[in-house]
Amino acid sequence: MNWLLVFVGGGLGSVSRYGVSKLVASNFSQINPYATFVSNLLATAILAILMFSFSREFYTSTNFRLLFATGFCGGFSTFSTFSYETFQLIKMQHYLLAATNVIVSVLAALLMIYLIYKNNQLIVN
Repeated sequence: MNWLLVFVGGGLGSVSRYGVSKLVASNFSQINPYATFVSNLLATAILAILMFSFSREFYTSTNFRLLFATGFCGGFSTFSTFSYETFQLIKMQHYLLAATNVIVSVLAALLMIYLIYKNNQLIVN
């Protein structure tokens, strides 16, 4: 059952990621760092909302975590594509864009988690 939950969640996340990549335009023919950024940021937001906004009993449910956190968010986000696209930007001598991609991606994800956490704290308290 656990494998099936991860499989279904991961499939839905991967299809969602593909949809985002089709919606987000790119000036690059081989890579789409903008779509990867959007997908990773959305996956981070979804995971943070799941972690901080649902009751502890609901989130600690193994089925819930496997389907949404491990499956969907794991399929929707992509560190490997982020790494590959950053490397491709370096190969294409887009050094500033590559550095910006790394810095903005990490800082935006951390800021997203922080804002959702703080917002949830305001609601709970």
